[in-house]
Amino acid sequence: WTNGTNSGTSTFSPADLKSATVSDLTTWMQTTLGGDAQVSVDSSGDLVATSPTGKSLSFSLAMGTKSDGTGAASTGTIPLGASKDSPAWTNVMQQGQQAFYTMNGLAVSSSSNADSTTLTGATINLVGVTSSTNPDATLSLARDGTGIQKMVQDMLDSYNALQDYIKTQTTSTVTSTQDSNGTTKNTVTPGVLSSDYAVKSLSNQLQSMMTSQIATLAGKTQYNSLASVGITTDKDSGHLSIDDTKFQAALSADTNGVSRLFANSAWTDNGAATVGGWTKDTQSGTYSIDPSTGKVDGSAGNRIGDILFSTTGNSNGLGVTIPSSVTGSFNANFARGVGGLISQFSDSLTSYDGTLSTDSTSFTQQITDYGTQASDEQTRVDTYRSNLVAQFSAMEQAMQKLKSQSSSFLSAISGSSSS
Repeated sequence: WTNGTNSGTSTFSPADLKSATVSDLTTWMQTTLGGDAQVSVDSSGDLVATSPTGKSLSFSLAMGTKSDGTGAASTGTIPLGASKDSPAWTNVMQQGQQAFYTMNGLAVSSSSNADSTTLTGATINLVGVTSSTNPDATLSLARDGTGIQKMVQDMLDSYNALQDYIKTQTTSTVTSTQDSNGTTKNTVTPGVLSSDYAVKSLSNQLQSMMTSQIATLAGKTQYNSLASVGITTDKDSGHLSIDDTKFQAALSADTNGVSRLFANSAWTDNGAATVGGWTKDTQSGTYSIDPSTGKVDGSAGNRIGDILFSTTGNSNGLGVTIPSSVTGSFNANFARGVGGLISQFSDSLTSYDGTLSTDSTSFTQQITDYGTQASDEQTRVDTYRSNLVAQFSAMEQAMQKLKSQSSSFLSAISGSSSS
């Protein structure tokens, strides 16, 4: 122990270990530290050693030799996991503490009275301290259908806005004007990206993803396309819109099926085996798993403990957890939902060697090349101009000289004629 001034080793020897209490320990610790030390257990369950004068306090417990002399001595350190030393703070109305409560008999703690970490997607607000006479509070969680639909609508809004932007940038506009004679003249202004096939292809691929069926979900759920949950395409604008009634009915009928339609998901037809993960290379499909040979879809995988990883083919990156109790072959399914397909497509465009990244690099290089060509051309123009100016100056000097010689010649001729 250390109390900021002195340090040493003391022995805590209660008369009966079975009846020793935390209060016995804190009283002994306070006596041992001495001086102005104050040792207590706060309402959060923390063992607190406080020094009003700001001294550094520290304590550790070690198991010593048995007092009855029987058996081997037991040594080692007992960590005070919840212990802490605390300086004395002035003008503090109440020191912050952990909030404790129980849920289904399980002790839970939170650093805030608004606990948003224990249950994913829910915030539990703790409003006061209860006693043994208070009845337990019942917490009910329900699916937020409205919130789910809003997230889907946000995705549709983004898709519609992107398609509108692409259409604007790839469509040529025609402007009609009339001259003084009343003749109409049409001027065509191409869209900025009207000649870029890659952009038009991007639009078509996105449309296909949003309107096609998810083949892997066929036979697993009736909701295997956006149309099946009430999302349809307007024939004039091309916009996707959602039918509230149909979407909510689909959520109520098969929540998991609707979830798989939008998000990446995986499952097996053997309840004891589970799909633990996949990578960006894993493609949607149904794959045979043979635990006895370690093969996935007919090809040798990589097995580490209970997990069998696929390392090749369409299933590359798929990981399946197979306990030793599982015997015989079974199927593992992986479905990349609409959201997963779009995310994968976006990554393929924006990655280092993706289409958009490659095009951007190409356009940047072209701009640099055009700038270099323009600079070189300007240098040639400047050189040509300098040559012309020099030639003009030389010609002008020659003309002046010729004119002077001509005047002298005429003057000489006139003098000869006079004589």
